[in-house]
Amino acid sequence: VNKSYPQVLKGVAGAKQVIAGNAGYRLKKDGTGWGITMRGPSQVTGLTGVTALATTGHAYYALKPDGTVWAWGMNNYGELGQGNTDWNAGGKPVQIPSLTGVKALAGNQSGRYPGSAYALKTDGTVWAWGDNVFYQLGDGSGRTQTRPVKVVNLSGVSSIATTSAGAYAAKTDGTVWAWGDNIDGKLGLPEAIRTVPLPTQIKSLASVVSVAGSANTAYAL
Repeated sequence: VNKSYPQVLKGVAGAKQVIAGNAGYRLKKDGTGWGITMRGPSQVTGLTGVTALATTGHAYYALKPDGTVWAWGMNNYGELGQGNTDWNAGGKPVQIPSLTGVKALAGNQSGRYPGSAYALKTDGTVWAWGDNVFYQLGDGSGRTQTRPVKVVNLSGVSSIATTSAGAYAAKTDGTVWAWGDNIDGKLGLPEAIRTVPLPTQIKSLASVVSVAGSANTAYAL
């Protein structure tokens, strides 16, 4: 039954983080991940020691303190980073084998587009995988990537964010760079530019420390 006002969900108390995609998940302070339903919580099998969660809407990601990333859910466009598009039988989290040294995660989320995911490493580089029809992976190829690829010409990154099919990176020098789908100027670039294959500086922004995004808008602090 649809509700037009907030409902109290069972078992969500004590959550450190909550994410919402096709399904909802919460991260508890003890590092375990739990699915959220109106019937109550359900622990994600084998998922412990987690520091952060992210989603593309149909695929889900967990970051562990050792810098590894674990994924589960839809894999039609290689969203699980396994080098294939095989079905994730059982829905159990699997480690993305080629991804280490990660400190932050982000995911494109839109009902209109398949998913793409992003990882910010401790060395300031950004890696991306999944759907790439709008060049949102920042590798310039426009091809789906089933394993993480490095976003080119981008280093010294301190914060990442996404829109439905685009991405942003705030650098330690205070500049912000964007790539992917620029419909309605959501990348902060002239609307005449439909897609941006490679990271491009948003020159109207400076002294930025972090970025955030929704499906069609973005924000800089």
